[in-house]
Amino acid sequence: MTCAETSSFNIPDTKNMALIYYLASHNPIKFQEYQQLLAMWGVTLKPFAPDERIESVETENTYLDNARIKGQTYSTRYPKRLVLADDSGLLLQADPIHLGIHTARELAQFGDATQQNQAILTLLKGKERTFTMTSVLTLMQNGTELGRGIGTLTGEVAFTERGRASAGFDRLLIPEGTKHTLAERPFLLRRPYLHRYRALVALYRERPELLPSHLD
Repeated sequence: MTCAETSSFNIPDTKNMALIYYLASHNPIKFQEYQQLLAMWGVTLKPFAPDERIESVETENTYLDNARIKGQTYSTRYPKRLVLADDSGLLLQADPIHLGIHTARELAQFGDATQQNQAILTLLKGKERTFTMTSVLTLMQNGTELGRGIGTLTGEVAFTERGRASAGFDRLLIPEGTKHTLAERPFLLRRPYLHRYRALVALYRERPELLPSHLD
């Protein structure tokens, strides 16, 4: 499990904050996963309403900077809300110049999640199948970063989609040292491998004052 990159910002007084985060993303798969994960810590995750959504342009060259663009865009527009933003990417050892930080943008042309997975399988035909999945998240309020965390997962890409317990890349990714894809595991057995789970653990490990027990 990776360690968090810590923030240089001071932590604002959070005692009166409700345990509600708003996710700076329109991705339903990402929302569902974060919602399940945050519930472990007693945090409720809510989406921004359709008329509250803001299109932010991710123009930076790192996951953290792109996550910050989303977090700052939303948290300055809605300054009383705790905004969780992340940027994630899939890096394939067989083709390191593609995907990565540009994963979502490069795969969007192929259609839905199943079609995107098929594009990855086609790309990897006859090639090395090692991958690294990375998620970098930031928690913000009114443009100030309260904390951030990094989570990674390494392993191999399966030869076909497997499992129905979850969707997206989970149907392709086999964690290192195991035999089953993430989507072949129920949530509680899948959770320890998830890059977003590891990023949240890193966030709370470095910023325990953000945990619900500190907000009573």
